[in-house]
Amino acid sequence: MLWARDSDVVDEINGSNTHRRYLEGLNLNPLLSATTSLEEAVTDAHAIFMAIPSHNFRSVFEQVAPLVPGGAPIISMTKGLEATTQKRMTEVIHEYCPGHPVGVLTGPNLAREILEGKAAASVLALDDASADWLQPILNVGLFRVYRNDDVVGCELGGVLKKHNCPRRRSRRRPRRWRQHASRADYTGSRRSHAVRHCLRWSRRDVRGAGRYGGYDRHLH
Repeated sequence: MLWARDSDVVDEINGSNTHRRYLEGLNLNPLLSATTSLEEAVTDAHAIFMAIPSHNFRSVFEQVAPLVPGGAPIISMTKGLEATTQKRMTEVIHEYCPGHPVGVLTGPNLAREILEGKAAASVLALDDASADWLQPILNVGLFRVYRNDDVVGCELGGVLKKHNCPRRRSRRRPRRWRQHASRADYTGSRRSHAVRHCLRWSRRDVRGAGRYGGYDRHLH
C-alpha cells in the first residue's frame, strides 16, 4: 500500500497502474494500490518505508508514528539531514517510535532503471536483527539488496553523495569508470559488460577504506 498526498496520483495508480509524472511510459506492479489516508496505509502494515523529502519528513512522521503497529520495522529511504536540527532521519524516527527496529535503505539507483528491470543494488542497514526478514523480500529480479549493520555510515553515505554530486555534475564519472565504460556502447549485452567493470571498480575503491559502513563486506 502506497501513501500520497495528491489524490490525482492515487487515482492514476489505482486506475491504470502508472505514474506518468515521474515514470512516463512504464507500468507499476498491478498488485500496488495507493491511498491518501495515512491510517489506511499504516495501520495494518508489517513494515513502514518512509520516502518523504527530508524537509517534510518530521511533519509527516508525526502523523505516522501513532499508527505504526507494535514491533513493525520502520525504514527510511530519504537522503539528507533535517535542516533545523541536522539530525538523520533514523534519529527522527527514534524520537517518535522508540523500541521499533529502525533502518535505512540506500543505494546509487534510479526508480526508472529498477522498474525497467536493469541491474541495481541497494544496502539495507538495520539496528535490530529482528527485521532481517525484509532483505529477501526486497530482492526482486535484478534488484539486489545487501544487509549491513552500520546504519549511521550508510545513512551519511547517502547524505554526502547528495551534497557532493549536484545535478550539474551528475554525469561526471570516476576516471576508472570512464575507462571501462568506453569499451561498451551501453546498448544490449555490451551495457552489462560495462556495468560489471564498474562494479569491480567500486569493490576495489571500497575495500579496506571502510566507506559506507563496510559496504564491500556485504557485496557478493
